[in-house]
Amino acid sequence: IYTEAGSRFHFEERDSQTSVEAFRVSIAPNEVVTLLIRVQNLRPLDLSTFLIDTQTLMSQERQRALQAGIFVGAMLLLIFYNFALGFRHSSLFLLHGLFSTALLIMFARPNGITWQYLWPAHGELDAKIGPFIASLGFLSGLLFLKNYFDLNNVAPRLSKVILAYAWLPMVIVVGLALEPYQFI
Repeated sequence: IYTEAGSRFHFEERDSQTSVEAFRVSIAPNEVVTLLIRVQNLRPLDLSTFLIDTQTLMSQERQRALQAGIFVGAMLLLIFYNFALGFRHSSLFLLHGLFSTALLIMFARPNGITWQYLWPAHGELDAKIGPFIASLGFLSGLLFLKNYFDLNNVAPRLSKVILAYAWLPMVIVVGLALEPYQFI
């Protein structure tokens, strides 16, 4: 049996639609089985390998989903609060709301939350949106800090450098949109 798992596979393409790298192995009682697991990764890796029955895995997945749901709910409250204040009072709140939204989507992508709830019929969108959301978060975060510390008045040169640096990832994203790519 040959199977592949990992975050480089879209959530709907995984053998087991869980937030962890999991694949099914059928072992009869008292059967001796040798499993060969090849691990290949481009990033630092903490690989905990263990056998677990389906019920325990699903229980752990429900617990992870509950924790993620609490986090997502708290973030959505923060986002809506910031947008409400932003439309009434200050653009600082809008920038903070955009930054928080980008962070929330970047958290939700590897866990399958975006695929399940935001765009279930468009799996290809989930694979392509990563660089755009990361750039939006970077841009809105830097603009928020620039405006929060009033750098236009306090340090105008630094303000211009931050503004140029903040827009750089968006230029890269436009280039990525013109060329096919796979964001891992």
